[in-house]
Amino acid sequence: MTDCVIRSPRIDELEHYGPVTALRNHNKILFCGCGPILKVFDISSSHPQLVFQQKVLSRNKIHTIAITDDGKQLFAGGGRSFVIIDIENILKGENNVFKEKAIDEWIVSGEFLNQNTLLILTAHNTVYEINTQSFESKNTMDCGEKSILYSGTIRIDTKGRVLIGAGTVMEGVILWDYKTGKILHNLTEHEGSIFGIKIDPSGKFAVSCSDDRSIKLYDVQSGNILATGWGHGSRIWGLEFFSVGETLHVFSHGEDTTARLWKYQLGNTSLDQVHIWENCHSGKHIWSGCVSMESSACITGGADGRVRLLDMVPYLSKSTLHYSLEDIAGYTGVHFEKNEIIKQFFELEDGLVSITSHGTIFSYSYSSHNWREIKLTSDEKQKFMNFSIMRGFKDAGTVAITTRVGDILLLQFQSINETPTKIWIEDEYLQSSKVTNLLSFGCNGQYYLLTDCPNPKTPFVLREFHLSSGEFRLKSTTCLSQPQQTSFTTTCMVVDSVNNWLILASRYVTIAIYDLGSTENQPTPLSAIFKKITSGDTITSLSTLMAAKNCSTLLLTVRDGAYATITLRKDNTLTYDIDLENKLSRGFIEGGFFDGDNLIVYGFKSSSFFIWNETQQLELMSVACGGAHRQWELYRNESEYKFVYMNKSTIYFADASKRFENNGVLVDGTHGREIRDIAVSKWESGNNYRDVITASEDTTLRYGRLFPNGKVHVYWTLNKHVSGLQKVKFIDSNLVGSCAANEEFIVWKLSGTKIPSIADFAVLPTEHKNPDLRIMDFDSIEVDGELLIATVYSDSQIKVWKFDEKPQKFTLVLEGTYTTCCLLHVKFLRVAGNIFLTTAATDGHLAIWKMPNLSNKANLPAPIDQATNSPEFY
Repeated sequence: MTDCVIRSPRIDELEHYGPVTALRNHNKILFCGCGPILKVFDISSSHPQLVFQQKVLSRNKIHTIAITDDGKQLFAGGGRSFVIIDIENILKGENNVFKEKAIDEWIVSGEFLNQNTLLILTAHNTVYEINTQSFESKNTMDCGEKSILYSGTIRIDTKGRVLIGAGTVMEGVILWDYKTGKILHNLTEHEGSIFGIKIDPSGKFAVSCSDDRSIKLYDVQSGNILATGWGHGSRIWGLEFFSVGETLHVFSHGEDTTARLWKYQLGNTSLDQVHIWENCHSGKHIWSGCVSMESSACITGGADGRVRLLDMVPYLSKSTLHYSLEDIAGYTGVHFEKNEIIKQFFELEDGLVSITSHGTIFSYSYSSHNWREIKLTSDEKQKFMNFSIMRGFKDAGTVAITTRVGDILLLQFQSINETPTKIWIEDEYLQSSKVTNLLSFGCNGQYYLLTDCPNPKTPFVLREFHLSSGEFRLKSTTCLSQPQQTSFTTTCMVVDSVNNWLILASRYVTIAIYDLGSTENQPTPLSAIFKKITSGDTITSLSTLMAAKNCSTLLLTVRDGAYATITLRKDNTLTYDIDLENKLSRGFIEGGFFDGDNLIVYGFKSSSFFIWNETQQLELMSVACGGAHRQWELYRNESEYKFVYMNKSTIYFADASKRFENNGVLVDGTHGREIRDIAVSKWESGNNYRDVITASEDTTLRYGRLFPNGKVHVYWTLNKHVSGLQKVKFIDSNLVGSCAANEEFIVWKLSGTKIPSIADFAVLPTEHKNPDLRIMDFDSIEVDGELLIATVYSDSQIKVWKFDEKPQKFTLVLEGTYTTCCLLHVKFLRVAGNIFLTTAATDGHLAIWKMPNLSNKANLPAPIDQATNSPEFY
């Protein structure tokens, strides 16, 4: 046993962002191995707190953690090094100097035999028995099979028996008894290396995983395989046992960034997958995981550096709440006609209101789980026969239902368990035109309903309501001229109360704006229409982010997967600027909103509904509902999301809680793949931060802010590039450039708002239809008020462009070729009033050119002091 001296670094580390290689939980205290740094969190509440953070290994990453039963000592090991830590001291927040020790073999796993004895399993399938006070090796034991191990575990079972599980490189799992050295079983059911092996606390079961993507459960006594689990799309890195009552469960995580819950039913030959958390982390690999039964959470640590708490409660309880038509008939005594279905529904504070295709209206109470029929006369029901559109205002306790001819029924509820007040509004504006849509918007006590019909000569009808003495009343009705085009199909609306603007969204990423303050003319004329704002088709949601006089910032989502923030401005006329534009590759977006600084979008991918946090790049909810072609609604409050949907004439209520703060993210992460470049702005803001952008091989850029304490807050992950990135740099305080393969070069523009925005501002055109060169590097310089950008290529080309910001145009002003080597770097130099261009290539040479007059397009001259164009003289 040797000492391992920790030398003080020359540069103090403020923060660490890197793979999370070990996790261990004990009594709601979570211990995380983030590289060589140990981070400790108190997860006893819904607001987890970091209580300790310190580098404990000088060089190696922490790959295994063990804790004594009394929770007083901790073992952290990685490589050949390990430390034993007094947990009480670190929980007090005291500064500690840890005595790092080393052995002569790679540490695979460790476990405390008792308070004074530590067992360490090495990569040669040998166990060291170490005194925790003297650090002397008391004993070593092996089973005679010194196979190289990729994984291993030490289990002291409930009877005091010490079992070793060894996951070998070559397919086998060796189970052996530590005290006797006897091999109990050599399990060879896997194909490929064993990356995870665990034995349950009772010592009755063992479970293993491999690069064959399977999970296998064994009976320890007989060595027989009991069940196999399939589902992971790539290698599985780790497993954990836990039990709920008498039922055995397994938690798994792997390369595909999914975490999965499995259940074993006695007698079954397969493990049943209870739940899957997809996209738990960015990039690839969930390296570590554990289960906290005290917190009812699974915990994952990824290659992206993120640590997440995953709420198990919804998936270990009963199945999703649902009611068939027969169930509802049993509650209400209503007889459903043939082909009668639930057509639409709307959520109020304490329940749900629904209407069928035959005009029958029901209310459902969340507290009593009781269904009631809202009585209508036969004539009233007939008005909703085979057509109705239901909207509402949750804070006003009111539901609005329109008929095909535009009559609107208002139902105002004091309580979901009471009979609502009925108010009919008969239409007098549509002139026999048929209704195609009813839009609603409510904010700050103002409530609006807009009726739309397909005849472009028939105006939109906008009705404003308010609450007066607790009663929901019509305040005014305004007719709005439809846009004079073939079709303007409304999809959603928003009212900017500061400017009194009504904004309507439609297909082809088109919005129409009406000034509701201009009431002299009836119908109110269209103020402006903007078409094809971004790529895509139908705008699915629209919301106001910020409003000031003559200025309004909007968030819009597009069904094809795009989203954008735009700012409307009114001087003499209305104009708009795109502040942010991006696209998801997750399916179809049906809506989006901001929750604090986080952009949340939701929609459908294949047969599943998802809620996705675009800012944090993680999935909040996934429901296998059958796909988008059904009636559905998403409702949200401070504590949960509620997805209500129809499937085969049955209504389902799927919930996703917000039990943990920050969506359970304890440590923020990075790309999860190789980070090719990082750029930090040299311009510091007045709020004491700097903009920072990272570029990764996964083709994405991440834009955020770097603070003096080393914390990085990422706001956006941009995927405009389609090939692996090479470089990213700040051109000035508002412009950023990035280059990649396929001759991709993009200039981005920053908008310094409360939630910062970034949008692709200009794209360098390519010369060829199928570009295959990499732009390896670029640099920029301002000369006589003009911005010059130099790009260097993988085939030794050098090009200098003049970039005109106002028309967003690139003009080639200089080009040339170095040799045939790949150019790696380029840099402008300003020396004594002269401009020089410097390049570095794979041949190990530095070349310097003096820039010529660029009034006209020119060829690059020979490098300085270099007439033969031979690299030897560079």
